[in-house]
Amino acid sequence: MTRDPHDTDARLLSFDRGGSMPVIVCPSCERGSDFQIVAHAPHGKYSSLLEVGIGNCLLCKQPVYMEWEQRREDHITKSWPPLRRRAPSELEEYPAVNRAFDEALVCFQAGSANGAMVMCRRAVAEAAIHFGAKRRDNIPTQLDHLVNERRILPEMREWADQTRIGGKVSAHGTGAKEWDDPEKEWCDEKDANAVIEFCAAFLEYLFVIPIRNRERRKATGVQIAEQSEQGSNEQSPSADA
Repeated sequence: MTRDPHDTDARLLSFDRGGSMPVIVCPSCERGSDFQIVAHAPHGKYSSLLEVGIGNCLLCKQPVYMEWEQRREDHITKSWPPLRRRAPSELEEYPAVNRAFDEALVCFQAGSANGAMVMCRRAVAEAAIHFGAKRRDNIPTQLDHLVNERRILPEMREWADQTRIGGKVSAHGTGAKEWDDPEKEWCDEKDANAVIEFCAAFLEYLFVIPIRNRERRKATGVQIAEQSEQGSNEQSPSADA
């Protein structure tokens, strides 16, 4: 049974079992669970302050490495592997966009900054294609289509254009002159992290916020407002979903 990691009774239950830790979210099954400690020792560098150990999740049986304060087993200071960042659940309504962005996040967590860049570029392209851009067109043309159709503001085009530059550098080793770094042939973690955040904001505007607004309207009974002459991103996912 999944437990709230902040539930006091769940924490006490961990200690009663003997050799267990308080509830944390397991990175394998992504559920709140407590862990059976199978090995532990003083921390190599901070032996007077910390202990380290391996614990098996009591739900999925997968192991997790943990560090905790000595005499305070309720204070986990570090665990590995980390929880994986996932694409927003709202993107599941748009499989191609969701797959591309989720794979970008998988690449990033695996240490493949260049793979993340290429998949962010693919996510932006799939978003544009969903709104009528032609697949055979290049990214600038696809983004122009979104601006012309009033799906995004012109300023947002610059956000998405970061994915084009990053994808070009990662896939071809060229294009970094637009980042004032003409010698750059590969992207690094810092580049990928920045581009992922641009891509996430872009997709949130186009898909996530309209879906959340649609669900909020359903819950509150609020009617759809009239569209302004300038257009709105609510023309789309909320209308055609």
